[in-house]
Amino acid sequence: AKTSMQKDAILVMRKLADEFSETNDASFEIGNSLNGSVHRGVVFRNPRDPATGEVSYENGTGRMFWPKIVCYYLTTENNVSCIARNVTAEPDPKPYPQSVDNLDTYLTNVAPYRILARNVSLFELTRSASIMALQLKMELPSNYGREYGFEIKTQIFVRN
Repeated sequence: AKTSMQKDAILVMRKLADEFSETNDASFEIGNSLNGSVHRGVVFRNPRDPATGEVSYENGTGRMFWPKIVCYYLTTENNVSCIARNVTAEPDPKPYPQSVDNLDTYLTNVAPYRILARNVSLFELTRSASIMALQLKMELPSNYGREYGFEIKTQIFVRN
């Protein structure tokens, strides 16, 4: 169980860092109690096509299209705190990154999601210009007086 939990945490960190680093500083919104959000997580635009994973460019200008909206957020499933991920295709992608709705608005119409990690006790995201700081803490329920947990922190810089 410890190994599985570590694997889940590394998967979340790697996927989120890979996808988020491809966004633009004007096209992501963080949700947390500090900004009055009901939900905790992040929603952002990504230049990769949801079906093919390829980046496409506008003819003439060479600007990237932004066809995908990605969301990572804290949720509860079977009374266990989890990190979920979902992707929504933009029906009319633009060749420049547009802003996204706040996380609360986005999660009212949430698409099917995938659970990436369970036993999450802290999923904290903060924003500073084009940097997102991420703090992830995971803990196994106490069994026979034994406890196990760990915490990971990182910063992710946007590059587009």
